[in-house]
Parts: sequence; structure tokens; C-alpha cells
Amino acid sequence: MKTSRMPKSLDGSRAGKTRVPMERIYHIHEAVREGRYPNCTKLAAELEVTAKTIQRDITFMRDRLNLPLEYDDVVHGYRYTADVSTFPVFEVGAEELAGLFLARQALESVKGTQLEQTMREVFARLTQSMQGRVEFSWSDIDRAFSRK
Repeated sequence: MKTSRMPKSLDGSRAGKTRVPMERIYHIHEAVREGRYPNCTKLAAELEVTAKTIQRDITFMRDRLNLPLEYDDVVHGYRYTADVSTFPVFEVGAEELAGLFLARQALESVKGTQLEQTMREVFARLTQSMQGRVEFSWSDIDRAFSRK
């Protein structure tokens, strides 16, 4: 009889101990940006994943996020070959941009509350991370998609 492997859970086993990919990638970015010259073995130990997982994350950072990341044989770790002032949070497609617009429209219902200020700060961070990749102004989008 074949049994399926269930992920271990609540009893101190593996489930829940791994980080989500973007959290790992951001951790790698910070280690490289701070000049710690991390390598796959050290990062894998810190993040409780395999070195192969870290290698896939680094490949993603280099190939998909276009970060200037390379391995330095002298110091046995990764470094940026150019200044990386901001971390590219995500690529925005039409669907994501439409979702972002609709979420922004929902701010009207919380206008004047603490939640409004928090949401405005979130939108400011999101749009800052898109600078140079997507150019738009919220007022232009508001006019184009105004709700009736």
C-alpha cells in the first residue's frame, strides 16, 4: 500500500520553518547589500533551506529581478557589481496594476481614519518601487478608470 508523505507540522518538525521565497530573496539581498559576502552554504544554514534552494533564489535574483549579482572567488561569497539602491519588489502586469487601482479606490471608504494613512504609506512604497519601470500618475489612472 502506497502512502502519501504528509508535511510534518505542529510538533517542532519541518512544516512552517521555511520562509516564503520573497522573504528569502530579500534576506539574501540584504546580506549582499551589507557587504557580508554570503555564500549558498551560509545562507542555507541561516534560512533553514538547502543550498540548492538558495542557488535557485540567486539565479532568480540575477535573471528575473536583473540584480547585478555575482560570486566572488576571492572572498567566497556573493556581491553586487553595481549599486543597488532599491530592491525590485515585483514586476507589474496589467492585472496587477488594475488590482492596485481598485484597491486604491477602496481607500475612499476609510478616508479620515488611521487605516487611510497606513494604506497611503503602503501605496507610496509600492509606487516608489515601480519608479523607472512603470510611469503613471494616480490622477491619470483615476480619470481613465473613474467609477460611475
